[in-house]
Amino acid sequence: MNLFVIGWGCRPEERSRALDALRAMQETYPLLDPGTMGFWNGTRGFAAWMHSNEDVAGPRRYVHRSAGKLVLYDGMVVNPSGTFVAHDAEALAAHRATLSDVLEGSFLVACITDAPPTLEIINDPLGVHPTFVHQDGGTWWVSNSVRLLSRAAGLTSIDVEGMAKLVGLHWPGGDRTLVRGASVLPAAQRWRWTDGSVPERSTYWPWTELAVPHKRSFGGPEARELAVAMGAPLAALSDAFAPLQCPITGGRDSRVLTGLMMSGSLQGDFFSAGEPDDPDVVYGTAIAERFGLPHRRSSRSAAELAAEWDGVVQRVVRKLDGMVTLMHASNALGPTQPLERLPVHLYGVAGEFGRGTWLTEGFVLRRPNVAQAIEFVRRTFDRGSTFLRPEARALVRAHIEESCRALLDQGFEPIDLPYAFSLTEYSRRWGGSQARQGSEHRDVFMPFVTRAYMSAAFATPATERLLERVPYLLLEHLSSELRAMPGQKPWPPRSLAGLLAASATSAPRRLAERVVRRVSRRSPARIGRSRDRQVLLEDLRTRWRERYLDRGEADLWQVVDRERFEFVTSDRMAPAERSRHLVNLYQVVTALAYEEDFRGWAAGGPAGRA
Repeated sequence: MNLFVIGWGCRPEERSRALDALRAMQETYPLLDPGTMGFWNGTRGFAAWMHSNEDVAGPRRYVHRSAGKLVLYDGMVVNPSGTFVAHDAEALAAHRATLSDVLEGSFLVACITDAPPTLEIINDPLGVHPTFVHQDGGTWWVSNSVRLLSRAAGLTSIDVEGMAKLVGLHWPGGDRTLVRGASVLPAAQRWRWTDGSVPERSTYWPWTELAVPHKRSFGGPEARELAVAMGAPLAALSDAFAPLQCPITGGRDSRVLTGLMMSGSLQGDFFSAGEPDDPDVVYGTAIAERFGLPHRRSSRSAAELAAEWDGVVQRVVRKLDGMVTLMHASNALGPTQPLERLPVHLYGVAGEFGRGTWLTEGFVLRRPNVAQAIEFVRRTFDRGSTFLRPEARALVRAHIEESCRALLDQGFEPIDLPYAFSLTEYSRRWGGSQARQGSEHRDVFMPFVTRAYMSAAFATPATERLLERVPYLLLEHLSSELRAMPGQKPWPPRSLAGLLAASATSAPRRLAERVVRRVSRRSPARIGRSRDRQVLLEDLRTRWRERYLDRGEADLWQVVDRERFEFVTSDRMAPAERSRHLVNLYQVVTALAYEEDFRGWAAGGPAGRA
């Protein structure tokens, strides 16, 4: 990881403040090497950075300085064509003009020159590597940490609208963060500052490229072409960073990743997360044994997490800027001792774009109009938090509708609206923040978050997404035996008529399963991750009440019903009933913890309290 802050048009005292802010971040990122701290003090441009130890990060080179020029990057940057090594800042400097044409991954690349004074930044095509910006008149700040940016730029106020969207959507919505004045860089951006105070902005891969009105069937040739396109970056990464950490679960997406690794004969560190009897571990173990793959299991118990809770909260809200729920806190935990190497971890987010995740048979067959499509998106993505005040819920719904209408104006058809919204909002903001978990001790590459996969998925008809033709044919090409192995769900029928017939006959069974799930939420014998989170909730709720209800006011209560939170966390509500609020309760606690910690940080202390 390369933690950085970049300034343009900033005064000497502001540069000094930014350097002090970077030094204060050592407590937040203890695995970064203070010995790598450096800065660039140009006539208009300024930059400061601190990154992973060079021996641990190698062969990565995050920073390159030459006469009158600085190039730095952060994230997982890969050149699938192999024409140059993308994880070397010197190579990025040499190929600066073509970077946006060839690079994939999740990244931010910055170049500063002194003669003439320029600053140029380029982020990844899908915008999943969160890069934060702030403008104050002619002064600009850019960073990969809101925490660092806020101290450098002097930002001290919580963005209440961002908080409302975080609770209602589980991400702040649009380009907002939880700090007023800090926003997120849109996707596929190339910004260039010269003598003026306003950058020239261009979008090098507009998402209108994906607004394909005339779909084409996804068949064998398309599967072979996509397998090659998805395998190329993995091969490039394997050449430099093998073994690649690859999950094996009972789901579709991790199975595609495993198939790509096997097809390319790439060295992998295959793992499954959970207890021995968790389905992901059971299926993952079976796959590993069948194909002779090295395999390990990883897990964190609720008891371990509860014992470390205060420290866990601090690490999660500070490193992830409050934008990842504490319900996933265990995912952000990593080694606290120095690393020997910085591995590359494969993450299967966005595989659902080739499946029917955001569709139903009725929605597809109806061929929805604009109003129906917007309502479908709202029902799909609005978490409907019972903790939000009515005006805050209205704000979340208005944001969804405005976003949908903007996508329709870009040329997306109503039937593609759920996927277009997911691309611009859910995958970019929620998925991008999730990928930041553990960034200090690993890099993350997302093989589905590439131009090749998104282009193939959006060109596929909605009916074929329901039939899951993209992952099915990909796996059939990569390994038909792997495709045929049992998973958590059977493959859908190969025709729409078969799917509709199966849906009709299975409707009573699905209804019964929903009833069982509701009952199981009340059962103390239930095992698995949700059960662990319920146990943790009951262990911690008294501490939450003492911390967040007894210690003064919070801006969050402007959009969240405090009395509702107090009731749900009290003894007046039975644990079985409280478990129904599990997800949203964790989201509210995340926002409260972030606000409390940020206020301490904004007040000028080395760290706030969490």
